[in-house]
Amino acid sequence: MDKTNIIGYIHFDRPGLKSFESEALVKSSRVSTLLRNKFVKITNQKDSGEKLFLGRVIEGPFFSPQEVNRDSSLAEVAVLEGEMFPSTPNFYALIKIEILGEIIGTSVKTTGTRPGPRATVESLSSKEIAEILELDQGDMVLGNLEGYDDVFVKLDSRVNKVLPRNIGIFGTVGSGKTNTAQDLIEEASAAGWAVVIVDVEGEYTAMDSPNPDPNAKFLLERFSKKPVGIPKENFNVYKLAGSESTRVERDEREITILIREIAEEESMLSEIIEATEAQSSALALLISRVSGKNFSEEKDPFNKTGYIKRPYTLQDLINEIGIVLRSKKNKEEGDAEQAGDISSVTFRPLRRKLTMLQRTGVFDAPTVSSINAKALLKSGKVSVFDVSQIGDIEKNLLIATLLTKIYDAKKDEVGDIIPILLMIEEAHTFISKDKVDKMRETLAKVKEIARRGRKRWVSLCFISQQPSHLPMEIFELTNTRIVHKVRSEQNLNMLKVTSGNVTDQMWDSLPGFGTGQAILDSTQFKNPMVIQSRLCETKRHFDNPRR
Repeated sequence: MDKTNIIGYIHFDRPGLKSFESEALVKSSRVSTLLRNKFVKITNQKDSGEKLFLGRVIEGPFFSPQEVNRDSSLAEVAVLEGEMFPSTPNFYALIKIEILGEIIGTSVKTTGTRPGPRATVESLSSKEIAEILELDQGDMVLGNLEGYDDVFVKLDSRVNKVLPRNIGIFGTVGSGKTNTAQDLIEEASAAGWAVVIVDVEGEYTAMDSPNPDPNAKFLLERFSKKPVGIPKENFNVYKLAGSESTRVERDEREITILIREIAEEESMLSEIIEATEAQSSALALLISRVSGKNFSEEKDPFNKTGYIKRPYTLQDLINEIGIVLRSKKNKEEGDAEQAGDISSVTFRPLRRKLTMLQRTGVFDAPTVSSINAKALLKSGKVSVFDVSQIGDIEKNLLIATLLTKIYDAKKDEVGDIIPILLMIEEAHTFISKDKVDKMRETLAKVKEIARRGRKRWVSLCFISQQPSHLPMEIFELTNTRIVHKVRSEQNLNMLKVTSGNVTDQMWDSLPGFGTGQAILDSTQFKNPMVIQSRLCETKRHFDNPRR
């Protein structure tokens, strides 16, 4: 045993301690070595049964005077009138340690016992920590273990029990979740994944440029990285027809949403536009009617009919409502076209909803291409869909279209499988707990893609600053979670309920986290840990490097 590594000794137990907790006494000369979240090795004395335990400092240090009572006049005067005393009275520190398991070789196993009094508490080297926590097996560097600048935390892009089992990134504004998301984008792209981002704030539209932070080179150096943009041939920004993008270069690609494609998922379309049950029935009727019609848009001299045929559009659905309403009006005059028992009162508000969508200019733009999912499935390609200038309904219809088309493209994929990561920012505005009863079909589709997509290396990443607004099913789908600072008790409680591996002490420390600090809980690691995310290599629009 190297005595220079000794921090302190396990104290006798006091009432109220849990079976996985111990307290240790530390001399004042060793106080500088004490950091919360620091990992320690605890060696039992022979008379207590010689065992090695892995622990983590979760509370403290708490300081007490050594020779006198804390509330004694001598102790109080020595503190209050410190300038009159040549030195501080002798004191010691108390720390609380979470017992994570028993160390056997370089592995940590579950234990049914705990350290006894006078067990030695020692610091661990960076190499020992990396081996014990199995932190040297990944290839995607997220940052470092809190308290260990040279112990890097990496996810493994090559094992389908990690990313393809889906990710959740949570945290309040300014906590660092966007930086973490950007780290993940950089690492996934470098590992050969295709990445698609639904960018709510237009923040990721400059990632083909290096991080302009003057300290970036220094801060990234220890991770063997440097400020560098994603290669331009691997980076595209898309905007929806009629909207604007934050892309400064103005070389973004314009796309449109074809209503017939999203209408194939009829229930999802109804749910996202918040149609009533009667309106959903009316919409289904309209879709069946226009699907059977031949529409033409211009004369074609090479076509025997003289016209080019085209698929139906959103405008055709709106026009069809007019036909239905006229049909109902002319019913008594013997008009053959009817709309069953659906009332005109149902069709009129539905027409208003569809007309509002039409006015956005996002749908069925005649001179703009629709989403080509196969073009997104390129190794290392990063595709940013800037939705910062459109409303929630249009954004959610885009997400639904992306989910459906990417999943279908993956099912048809032949040859080498390209892993794809689809990142949905502010996911609570797509599927909200408050509306879950009205979005069952949409949620069912997300669950199907999340579960069945794993075999095709499809990973969904849900990013939210309001996790309490997400339905429970989303948490069931995310097996890797990165949780930054959360202040709201409501949000914190939701995360606690859905994350069984994280201890109460770790949750209690969450509101005090600094920017970039986060709890990482993943199936790749046996125990949750606190990490400090690295600075991103690439530029962010509205650049605040640690947002």
